[in-house]
Amino acid sequence: MKLGDRAKLKEAVEHYDAGRLAEAEALSRALVKADPRDVDALQLLGLVSFLARDWERATACFKKCRRLKPREPRFALLLGKTKTFEGKLREALECYEAALAQRPGYVDAKVWKAATLERSGDVEGARAIVEGLLQKDHRSHDLAELRWRLLRSAGEHREAARVVAEALGQMGLPAPVRANLSFLLGQALEEAGEHADAFAAYSKANRLLGERFDAAAYAAGVDRVIEAFSAARLAALPRASAASELPILVVGLPRSGTTLVEQILQSHPAVRGGGELKTLVEVERGMPGVIGTKAPFPDCLAELSKAHVDALAARAAANLSEIAAGAERLVSKNVDDYKRLGIAALVLRGARVVHIRRDPLDNAVSCFVSPLPPQGQPWSTRLEHIGFAIRQYRRLMDHWRKVLDLPFFEISYEELAADPERVTRELVDFCGLAWDDACLRHHESKRFAMTLSYDQVRRPVYRSSVGRHRRFEQHLAPLREALGNEDSQ
Repeated sequence: MKLGDRAKLKEAVEHYDAGRLAEAEALSRALVKADPRDVDALQLLGLVSFLARDWERATACFKKCRRLKPREPRFALLLGKTKTFEGKLREALECYEAALAQRPGYVDAKVWKAATLERSGDVEGARAIVEGLLQKDHRSHDLAELRWRLLRSAGEHREAARVVAEALGQMGLPAPVRANLSFLLGQALEEAGEHADAFAAYSKANRLLGERFDAAAYAAGVDRVIEAFSAARLAALPRASAASELPILVVGLPRSGTTLVEQILQSHPAVRGGGELKTLVEVERGMPGVIGTKAPFPDCLAELSKAHVDALAARAAANLSEIAAGAERLVSKNVDDYKRLGIAALVLRGARVVHIRRDPLDNAVSCFVSPLPPQGQPWSTRLEHIGFAIRQYRRLMDHWRKVLDLPFFEISYEELAADPERVTRELVDFCGLAWDDACLRHHESKRFAMTLSYDQVRRPVYRSSVGRHRRFEQHLAPLREALGNEDSQ
């Protein structure tokens, strides 16, 4: 690596350590483009992609690192961590075993093997590994997080808080790591009933994530979507020739209950859960190329023909069919697909939309206290920004209800929590499926939920999160002001 590139890499690492992930990503991408064999830049790009939950790019980076340095067990570990969060637990365990075969005493690989066992339901296997590490006085922030999970599951919330508070005292932790530990501390304190201290921890975590939200640009983006898919323009746009009942698009704000709805549906034997599929993202990105225009989306819609839509629809159908693997229905719950329902109306004829709503105060607080990736949800680190984003979201969803010809099913999270059987039966019927009792036992499913909510959907539908915002009422004035008259359902 040239001296100048080495300086750029150092700068990129400093950005990463400080939590300035957009800057770290831009520099690492440029370095990888200049030298695709630069392992250090590849690793950094993989780490940034991991934090952004871009599992595909993170996997590609870490796999290439392994090919370039096959004797370095660190890359097997990083690939395994990606597979763990992606929900591919068997592949993850294989990666950790490979790392341990290269370095038998590799503590981080043992920790993540235990973490993956915990996620797969083998809590005792995870505890055994943790106890062995503690006997040898091993300490790390990853081990602290795993201990936090195990202690919480045992109801030992104050001890869980002590463990992560101790980890936060370690020197030299990057800002993203400190932010994650602060979120964990807040959750443990909240569960221990220490709500004021919990809110302070959550606030610190969000400050560490940084604030890079441009409210005017965000609202302008919603304006562009509404204009591009106005009732008149949408009526004039071509639709795909072929229709399919395969896709079920579950949309809603982060932390609104979309993972729960997916888990309920994928418990049905005729349904496969796809997680946060990028099908509509790829249609949007690929549209200018298919049309053969330099106009970006959504400007390129003016040149969209029936042949173009059919080509895009064929690609999407092939992708969805491969993932569905013979299932009658495939659930996609990409968190940003609510912005792309106009595209879905064009290329996914026959698709159904399930929209889950949650009390905006509860929803906002749940976003604020969760480690959402700031690259994807830059509004999530301040309550007033969350309130603003919720208003924009509702504005766009109101528009879709008026103009789209896709079938909509609206679910209230609170109604689902209060009367799960009635709402679940209505949901299954909307999807054109025969009733199956397995949908009421979604928490028994062996299928893995690939989101922050993975441990929550292992339980039956519960009501404890309804009214959660009341725990922090004294701090919510900025949120209520930002929501205006939309601070209720």
